[in-house]
Amino acid sequence: MTDELLEIVERGYGAAEAGDEESLRGVFTPDASWVLMKGREMGRRYEGRDAVVEFLLAFEDLRLESIMQLEELVVAAHSFAVPGGRAVATTVYRFRGRLVARGQCADVRRRAQLS
Repeated sequence: MTDELLEIVERGYGAAEAGDEESLRGVFTPDASWVLMKGREMGRRYEGRDAVVEFLLAFEDLRLESIMQLEELVVAAHSFAVPGGRAVATTVYRFRGRLVARGQCADVRRRAQLS
């Protein structure tokens, strides 16, 4: 299952970039959650596949920048359009079987803007 976890996350980013809601839904468990961290505290949480997919599809020009696997976790850096440039964030993905059960994302307000 080594490369398979990377491929699942890559497929999710590809679906999000293409605006393909159905394919993006196929990456997450029905009870998936997405947690936005604010420093060491939880800033916001999206519960359930529908809420997670809706949140991810709202990003303008979401792009996967880099990806790696650490045992059963996948860590991905991604960027998205913001006024005046791009913001970068890092997300840790946790799996149940072959689906993403949780994404935990760093607070992007503390990230540098790219051109």
